[in-house]
Parts: sequence; structure tokens; C-alpha cells
Amino acid sequence: MTVAVSETVRMSPGSTFFFSKESRQILYRIMEWKTFQPGTVLFSRNEPADKLFFVIEGEVKIWKEADGKEYVFQIAGKEDLIGEGVSFTEDCHTYQADALTEGKAGIIRHEDIIKAVGCSRDFAVDMLKWTSLMEKTVQAKLHDLTFYGKRGALCSTLLRLAQTYGRDTKRGLLIEKKMKNGDIGSYIGSSRESVNRLLTELKKEKVISQEEGFLYIHNVDYLKEVCRCGDRPEWICRM
Repeated sequence: MTVAVSETVRMSPGSTFFFSKESRQILYRIMEWKTFQPGTVLFSRNEPADKLFFVIEGEVKIWKEADGKEYVFQIAGKEDLIGEGVSFTEDCHTYQADALTEGKAGIIRHEDIIKAVGCSRDFAVDMLKWTSLMEKTVQAKLHDLTFYGKRGALCSTLLRLAQTYGRDTKRGLLIEKKMKNGDIGSYIGSSRESVNRLLTELKKEKVISQEEGFLYIHNVDYLKEVCRCGDRPEWICRM
């Protein structure tokens, strides 16, 4: 059996899915388009955080290094808005954004956002909603990692992968994105060897299986039980 997938697959909506038509028009009007190639650094840690990036096409990895380990916070895709929240202080980025694929992004300066907020109530409300969504997403990821250990964090990551890249098949829920075990480890602050061991345990318990480098999930309820995530909305349970 050959698993056929596209190079970049994204099922879940971007973080601006709730923006009104007016707010989207404002975003497009004030953004400056930029193309990027794999490996392009959109912004680096400690650089001035004076703009946001709206991903139009492609995927971007949001990450930082701590204690010699790489921690990945998010894989941003189409219609995701990324960057530090708009503030009235001279903040710097606390993480880095690297392009994983070829793509396009709209660059939006904070000063233009502040002007737009003053002119449109709908846009102001949508920007507040976006800020709240980002905070809730980070809190959920930290919750899973802090309270339920590596196994809970791994189960949470598998659920997020399924929500973002999953497709139902006769065999099970196929994650249509190849992930190396080391890459998965960067989401939970764990080594490749630890991820190997945890995935092997889940395979023995018939929770997941693997074929041609692609993961299948057979027991979503088990994963939810381990990380006790309940029925989180899809706009939080995503990569």
C-alpha cells in the first residue's frame, strides 16, 4: 500500500478564521507582501518586535532554544498571524520564525495596526480575539507538558497533528505529514530516543501504527484520556 499525500497538507483553519470580511480587507490593505524560501528567517529572537506576519502560503516554524534544546511552539500555515502581540512598548521577539517551505507572507507594521484599530471597531475586536486565542493556545500546550509528563505531552502533540494534518481512512486517522521522531521531540522538549520509546509503547498498545513514515491513530479517546484535554475546540488543539 502506498500512502499518497501532498507535500504540504493543512486541514485546520488559520488563527484568523474568525476575522470579519472588513477586518480581512484591512489586513490585506495594510500588509506588504513578501515571498520566502525554505530556511528563510522571518524574524529572530531579540530583534525588535515591530511587525506581524500573515502567512498566505507555506509553513513557518516558530521556535526557540533553551538549555541546549530546540523547542517548537507552532507550525504556522495558511491564514495564521504570527509575531509578538501589538503593544505600546519597544518589545523584542522572544522566539524565531523560520520558513519550512516556499511561500508568501504579508508583513504588517505595528504602527499600521494601531492606526487601523483606531478606525475600525470590528478590526479592534478581532485583534483582541486573536491575542486571546494565542494566549489560550500557549497555555494549553504548557498545561499538557507541565502536568502530564512526556507521555501526556506526546499524546497531546499527536492529537494536534491529527487536528492539523489528519484525514480519516479505512485503516485509521492518517497524519498526512511525515514527522521524524526528533522533530516530534522538539515539540515536547524530549530526545529522539525518548520519543522512539514512547511511540513503541503506543504501537504495542495499538493506539497508533506507522507505515512508510506516516503515523496512523487508532484510538483518539485514549490519547485524550492520557493528556486529559477533554473536548478542546479545534482552534486550540492544533499545531
